[in-house]
Amino acid sequence: MGINELKKQFLVDEDTVKQQLEQLLTKALQHCVVDKKGTVHIKDAKMSGADKFRLVLSAPYLASQLDSTVSAAVTTAEVGISAGLPTAQVRARAKDAVDSKFAEPVSRGVFRAMPHKIGSFLDSLIRDSTKK
Repeated sequence: MGINELKKQFLVDEDTVKQQLEQLLTKALQHCVVDKKGTVHIKDAKMSGADKFRLVLSAPYLASQLDSTVSAAVTTAEVGISAGLPTAQVRARAKDAVDSKFAEPVSRGVFRAMPHKIGSFLDSLIRDSTKK
């Protein structure tokens, strides 16, 4: 494969990025919505705590790509409210997410999903929901 072909594959235009965002949003909509304040509303209350945590990190990131007033970063308090998780569990899930490189700490008690991990996470939610 020549350098020009590799360049075409590697350097993508905005339409490609937009298409990827549309696919992620379609997947995320099956599980949640985000209000204008950035609060995530999860549709499946029976979802595991770890999945709720990851979804509450993923959804604001996606929303921030649509509306710059929505922050991609989420505080542990916001996660607790959106996911309905107790503070101790939020802290444990935050540690797990950072250790697995799903999320990065922005500052003390504030986290952001790693964009390249969101797609596979949403795919895993879809696979899990079809098994039920």
